[in-house]
Amino acid sequence: MTDFYSNWYRSGNYGKRVLTVLNDRSPIVEITNAFYPLKYTLYTPLLQSLTNILENVESQYLVMQHSKYSDEEMKNTLKLFELVEKEIIRYNNATFINSSSNNNPNWKKCDNIKIIRRFNAEIRWRIQIVKRDRLLRERHFSSFLGNFEDSISPKMIHHILTWLKRKDPEKIELQKIRGKNNKSKEEIISKLNEIGIKMDSSLLCSYIDDNNPMHYLKEWDIKSHKNGKRLKNSEIRKLYKIEFIKREKSYFREPGLVKPTLRDLPLTIENHIMSYLHP
Repeated sequence: MTDFYSNWYRSGNYGKRVLTVLNDRSPIVEITNAFYPLKYTLYTPLLQSLTNILENVESQYLVMQHSKYSDEEMKNTLKLFELVEKEIIRYNNATFINSSSNNNPNWKKCDNIKIIRRFNAEIRWRIQIVKRDRLLRERHFSSFLGNFEDSISPKMIHHILTWLKRKDPEKIELQKIRGKNNKSKEEIISKLNEIGIKMDSSLLCSYIDDNNPMHYLKEWDIKSHKNGKRLKNSEIRKLYKIEFIKREKSYFREPGLVKPTLRDLPLTIENHIMSYLHP
């Protein structure tokens, strides 16, 4: 309902506002490949409230970069994006008057909204890249320092969840667990533990009895052929069960005993080691 064109011009911006996403620095730059700063130019008419929020996003992104993408600052940045989206709706519905005769406010609004979304998408992309890299590294360390379920691939975890839902469609708590929309395997395991389902060798044995055993040969180092002949599915399933039990035993912790192997260290010491492995 308000035209900020005259005030914007008099303030020295001459009808435009440039948003800048600075390049990342080591070690983050190696992950995001963001070697150069990017600039996004917005033109009047603009809502002052929208430009204020975008300036906050710029400032918050700098804070996040200096913190080397700390979890807290990434959350703060994503919260600001929610405010930006609300302000975009308000901006899109606004009517601007007294704009210059050669300026089309509606066309400019559409163009500005596209530019703002590209600005947001660039920052979101960098956050996603950093999160994914950290998740993969955490899984790598957990595969030899964590518990048995940490060694199971995300693919298998998602397949087991689907199988459990199909097997017990009446269990409401189970049906509420969503495996889609990039839900991580860690979240799925946590939700299953909350409803009393443990991802152990017994569960995996039951799962492999009901499903195609050819999907996880590489993951569990199972040989489907012997002397040039393919083994029967029942024989392959037996090999899986041996590997399930064998791996679970290798991850078993004996309380109070310390042995010269990583997984037999007390959990507090392991957590201390993990704290040094993560930035």
